[in-house]
Amino acid sequence: METPTTTPATLLAPGRVVLARKVEHRGMVEGRVWVEAYLPFDPDAFAAFAAKAAELGTGAEGWRAAAKAFPELADKAMTPIDSHGEAMLAADLQALADGFLVESRKVDAYHDNQARAGVDVVGSFINGPEIASPKFWPGAWVVVLRLAPDSPEFQAVEKGELGAVSFQAMVRKFPIVPKVAPPLQVGA
Repeated sequence: METPTTTPATLLAPGRVVLARKVEHRGMVEGRVWVEAYLPFDPDAFAAFAAKAAELGTGAEGWRAAAKAFPELADKAMTPIDSHGEAMLAADLQALADGFLVESRKVDAYHDNQARAGVDVVGSFINGPEIASPKFWPGAWVVVLRLAPDSPEFQAVEKGELGAVSFQAMVRKFPIVPKVAPPLQVGA
């Protein structure tokens, strides 16, 4: 196995806003936004999907056929892979969610690392068995943001103009090569 490298990486381009509403908290009205920040990668589901794809054809043809024939398996295997081709295992995702409230809590705009006034992180959890909300992907890391209800950001979320959030963190990358039988051929 290669030695991991610590590399700055943006964790997930399409973190999706799942829920936004005004809530009363300690006698004040706040805007709350629940963001599905990252999904757990399941290497076993990925290997099972890759094996089905290999049975149905070679390269992209097999992957497309498997996605049509087994959409739920395709979702579980492929959705957690972000736009950089990277993913996080469930245990690492749990550690990130637990540490986020302790280590960071900073919200900026466009990854400029300048703390944004009026936007606070008030929750960070894994949608595991103890929560099991059907609004979120099973095992997803969920971040809850508090905004002023009259802020431009909260109004943009309510109007559907702002539906995504991205996260940036220092991560250690490890290559994962799934075990697939028969050998998988990707490409034309």
